[in-house]
Amino acid sequence: MKRISNNAATLSDSNKIKLASILKIQKPRNTKSSDIISHLLTYTGLDAALSECSRDELMVLRLLVTTGRSFTFRDIEKELDLSIPEIEKISDSLSSRLVVYVLKNRQLLNNKLDKVFVYPEVAELFAPISGKELKKKLQSLSGSINPGQETAAKLKFSPRSNAFALLSLLAENGGITTLDELTKKIPLASAEKVLHELEEKGIISIFHSMEKRFITFILIDKRYITPLLAMYPSPVPAPEGFTHNRYKLLYSLLKTYDVITGYGLFLTQNREFRKIDFSRLSTAMPQLETMSGKTLSRSHLASFCLYILYQMELLSISRENVSINFKPVEEQLSRPASFLKIVMDAIITPTQKDPLLEPQVEIPDKETVTVIRDRVTKQPGHSIASLFSIYQLEAYASLMIYDLSDLPSLNESLAREFSHAMNLFLLTGVFALDDNMVILSDAGMELYRHSRNIDDVKETPKTIYINPDFTVMIPSREVSSDIQYHILAHTDIIQDDMIIHARITRQSILKAQQRGMDQDVFLHSLELYAKNKIPQNLNFQLREWVTKTLRVQIRRAILLHSSDPEFIDEITEGKLKPAIEKRITQHYAIINPDYLDRIIKASHKKEAVISIFEDES
Repeated sequence: MKRISNNAATLSDSNKIKLASILKIQKPRNTKSSDIISHLLTYTGLDAALSECSRDELMVLRLLVTTGRSFTFRDIEKELDLSIPEIEKISDSLSSRLVVYVLKNRQLLNNKLDKVFVYPEVAELFAPISGKELKKKLQSLSGSINPGQETAAKLKFSPRSNAFALLSLLAENGGITTLDELTKKIPLASAEKVLHELEEKGIISIFHSMEKRFITFILIDKRYITPLLAMYPSPVPAPEGFTHNRYKLLYSLLKTYDVITGYGLFLTQNREFRKIDFSRLSTAMPQLETMSGKTLSRSHLASFCLYILYQMELLSISRENVSINFKPVEEQLSRPASFLKIVMDAIITPTQKDPLLEPQVEIPDKETVTVIRDRVTKQPGHSIASLFSIYQLEAYASLMIYDLSDLPSLNESLAREFSHAMNLFLLTGVFALDDNMVILSDAGMELYRHSRNIDDVKETPKTIYINPDFTVMIPSREVSSDIQYHILAHTDIIQDDMIIHARITRQSILKAQQRGMDQDVFLHSLELYAKNKIPQNLNFQLREWVTKTLRVQIRRAILLHSSDPEFIDEITEGKLKPAIEKRITQHYAIINPDYLDRIIKASHKKEAVISIFEDES
């Protein structure tokens, strides 16, 4: 202490005033040397003294602190590839801050053997940490978050205390913060006191980064990370109540196929979707709940479905219209988990871009999805807060240490990305939310753990009711996602609430068959869960619809094909006669494109199964 006191006393008046100002001492012109030293030898003082150091100054200081020994100018020159004049300038700057002192070698004319030392009193404060070491600590914190131990190692502090303010800041940042951020919340003197208090109790550790800039990091001890997160609300809001979309996104993709093949999706001359077509598509969409607690708008869901199918390479766009082809995924359509896996891969690894097919749903990056998915699948029971903290810590660990100097702005972007990823998991039905708790849904288990299939759930209570008019009542929360998917894929939804009210119709059955879906799986699902007896004529009626329904195909030539030649006869002899440019055979005719909409309308009046521009790839 004698050396630092003596050197403080010999500081020039200008250096003394400058250092006092850096240390935020009131009335710096009247500051005594002893006051400067008492302020400097604190966490807040050291941080202030070094916060404006250059990168080269920190490089020299890091060499001295991490090795714990002194260096000559010549040694520093060799170690750090700095010139002697640069080293001299750096030493003078650090000396003026009372961090180091220099012992001159009087025997030589040059100063290469001048030796630089860190004051022992200052060295005791340093806890240097490299980026690699901090990364390990952050990953250790992440791995220590255990949702089953919220009550262990309790943290009890008054909400009005400075300790509570520091812990709140740590919770907000996933268990880490900087001294800069703390001193924005509480005064310097209070910050110093609370740092010593919590460090002595083993609740926090303090480290210093000396790379591009000097940063004082404060980390929660890993024993306290879980109870810390349990004390504070998540910075990412979640909807109240129970949220589970099941396989409704897959159902939305099926309905997209139905609308495009049944009515067409045409483009205007300005390369926009024709309003009547897009409106029809939007109307066909079901309700999906989002992270905001609101229902995703039907138009946004329709855009999202088009985007997904485009990334799956099942949908293509010409100058006039959209074409769709489900043949590549036909085998997966009756296996929702397999279908969902293809969908998820297409969403998070997009390969195509078209301005017309913007998703209208924010797509998270693959790394974010992977971090969240892996933790939820391997360790169930997380709250939104604990899961977000894990994501924060993993994200921090992937960054350079100096990127962590501005945690608030970094956390803003992380919160957005986390919300986008959680929203995706909710929309796809992989996750469910029960208030603030994240649950891997039955669909998610089937996708990532392969633990479910229809034959595994025979003991589940029979809760579906089928009326004689072929309407079906499905208690949404009591029936598994896969069974709901198979039933909804073969029905038309009348009302979607806690009880899903759907109807088995000719069109719903024929559309399912047209997609390539297995009707036996549908019937098997009904048999497993029907609370009452299935109407005796249901099986017969389904076969009757399949065998006796008119089928109309329209191809780009524009070539019209009808399974029943009488349909083409009626057009040729009726008001739509100008639509037929040439009758090729009984079942085929070339039609005028201007009459396409009217022919489609006529086909629907016949309750035909229509296929427009399908299988052209």
